[in-house]
Amino acid sequence: MNIYLAFPLVFMLHELEEIAFMPTWLIKLKAQRNNRFLHLIPNSSPRAFTLMVLEEYCLLLIIMLLCWYTQALNFYFTLMLAYNLHILVHIIQAVLLRSYIPGLILGIFSFILIGWILWHNCQQVNLIAVGLFLPLNIIIIAGNLLLIHKLFNHS
Repeated sequence: MNIYLAFPLVFMLHELEEIAFMPTWLIKLKAQRNNRFLHLIPNSSPRAFTLMVLEEYCLLLIIMLLCWYTQALNFYFTLMLAYNLHILVHIIQAVLLRSYIPGLILGIFSFILIGWILWHNCQQVNLIAVGLFLPLNIIIIAGNLLLIHKLFNHS
């Protein structure tokens, strides 16, 4: 499958698992009032969370089309690497909470699949350029996440 198409499909599978299980998981987690991680969890409604996922997905599709059109594989690689770092955060969260967290199962599956895609296509990219783009992409992604959390949680 084309590298440009595979990533958005895998990304959305992970996001759909989060959308499906996040509301009930948050209710259960908030019921555990002694949980030391409670203050780190944003207070998003299911609607707001779904809109945030939609915004991320639309943005990913636009970037995917631009990268495909311009053949900017180095930049696209960094998006996939940043996504896999995001999945590692989910895995660490699950270990710290000692429980399932929404997005974990398909996140692990997608981590393996995206890792395999990256490994089998790494000879097609300039690894120095990828290394230079990665911090920039992480900053852009983090900025977008902060912005959409602020917009959708206060609307």
